[in-house]
Amino acid sequence: MNLLPPFSFLFLFLLTTLTRRVSVLVSVSAVRPPPEAQPLIDAALKLESKSDRFGEINLVNDIEEEERKDDDAPVSSFSEENNNINNKYLNAETELPRCAMHLYRHISKVGGTTIRFIWDKNVVMGDWEYPIIYGFEEQQWTDLLQRWKAAAEKFKSGERSVGPRTLVELRGNWPSNWPAQHFQTRIMPDIDGLKKEFGEGSGYGCEITTSVLIREPTSQTLSFYEYYIRKQQEQDPGETKKMWPGVVGKESWGYDIGDYVASGRATNGQMREILGNKCTSNLREPGYETEWMDATNKPVRTHARPISKECEITESDYEQFEKVLKWFDIVGTTDNFDHFLLTQSRTAGVRYPQYKKSNSGKHKREWDPEVKAKVEHATTFDKRAHELAKRLQREQVEKLYGSWETLDERFVKPFKSKTEGQFVGGKPPKSLYKWVKTSEAMAVDAAPVVPDCWTDDTGGGQATAYIVFEPVAMVDKSVNLHCIKGCNFDS
Repeated sequence: MNLLPPFSFLFLFLLTTLTRRVSVLVSVSAVRPPPEAQPLIDAALKLESKSDRFGEINLVNDIEEEERKDDDAPVSSFSEENNNINNKYLNAETELPRCAMHLYRHISKVGGTTIRFIWDKNVVMGDWEYPIIYGFEEQQWTDLLQRWKAAAEKFKSGERSVGPRTLVELRGNWPSNWPAQHFQTRIMPDIDGLKKEFGEGSGYGCEITTSVLIREPTSQTLSFYEYYIRKQQEQDPGETKKMWPGVVGKESWGYDIGDYVASGRATNGQMREILGNKCTSNLREPGYETEWMDATNKPVRTHARPISKECEITESDYEQFEKVLKWFDIVGTTDNFDHFLLTQSRTAGVRYPQYKKSNSGKHKREWDPEVKAKVEHATTFDKRAHELAKRLQREQVEKLYGSWETLDERFVKPFKSKTEGQFVGGKPPKSLYKWVKTSEAMAVDAAPVVPDCWTDDTGGGQATAYIVFEPVAMVDKSVNLHCIKGCNFDS
């Protein structure tokens, strides 16, 4: 049953290449759900969430299931008179904000891809926009802020019926490392500025929030190694002379994970990523210098390539890291991933947090004591960071819910109890829309969908994280075209 009347309008659809150097204006017909249809949509989605059944697909994210009870941590008693409890955290349902931006700081191999798939799902439900790639350029960030502010102004003045609702994932490294390198000097001040100008007490009614997730460092380093480094070690350099940056093989990348971290190049990766100014690119580079031997036509290791002194983590850096971590509204650890996820979702207003487990336990191993010791030696500051994150998560949960027990008993356990197969929290409702290549949509006259919460008519129009470098458009789910993103949790 189609709940949306066929209202349409004409707009200019902006096609943008990955480098943003070429743009073409195309006039197409678009469908925007009218405000009066929203109650019907909400009612239908509630029914679908109880009755729909979906098939399973394989995902490629590399998060290990690390949910476990931290029995040694204290649990405070819950009191209804606790003045620190925010009612929205105790409501049965997560409420969609009228105007919002949420920024998630994605650290490599710490569950970020799972968060991305969840957010993609909420975009194709028409709730949010998720417009820029995690490794965005400065101009992309500047443009988004300008659009968002303009939309918030129009919402306050009554020119928009719905304020902007924007999700931002920030990792860096690729395609650009700009947001990671400038996280402290540009991104954090910009978010603080938004909070002051549009947040609580401003009269705009917008919610500007942030979150970050930290992982136990031994498992994070292993996962990082398996995903990025092992394949470099296992390649044969062949009989063609290849030196940096094209060099491969064990002589350059290490014989195993212990040898990889022992070079001194891959140390305290999570702290270095969050700080952003500590040579994070070194983590994905060979740790040893080699010399080509003409007699054998093979490289031979000559010496290690540790990071430079200014990139090493010091006590001073850890003090700065503490300040950065405490800046986030929501801090979590993968030890208690669902506790983080449900709190992040309630903080931002993401209504569909269900997700699918994938590759659970893929990189668990029986550690050789000597190898494990090398990894632990290389992640001493990350271990402290993980302990700090666990403490902050507890403190924040107690402030928001009254106690850890309240979150666990009233929300996390019921959420887990709905799990069906690999779908944690149950199978989400069917998506209303999906993302397809713009060129294919135009070829069949499929009208792009433009939810009222978007800050532009393309919703960002990119799928770079899915290795699709041409423009994409969001269309009705019924359109018979290949889905590029937003279909991970649908059959």
